[in-house]
Amino acid sequence: MSEILRTLRELGRGVAAGLLRVGVLLFGALAALVALATGLALAVGLVLWALLRGRRPLPPKVFVRRPRSDRAPPPGEVIDVPVREVRGSEPPQG
Repeated sequence: MSEILRTLRELGRGVAAGLLRVGVLLFGALAALVALATGLALAVGLVLWALLRGRRPLPPKVFVRRPRSDRAPPPGEVIDVPVREVRGSEPPQG
């Protein structure tokens, strides 16, 4: 009798694992279809918006770096300060 129960238990585990795999596969396929439909809807929407306005859509600027010449110079003049010794402190022992 225990041999039959063990076989049924293994069969149940196999069926449960198979159903879980099918569920994960279906969820992944559904997520991919939703992402594809969203991208397609956005692309069609942008093209229609560009056609209505009569302008070409501009490519997105994700990483924009300004050249160094565009940066503002630091305010005021940089002045070098003479070094002075501070009394009462000892240099670290290394």
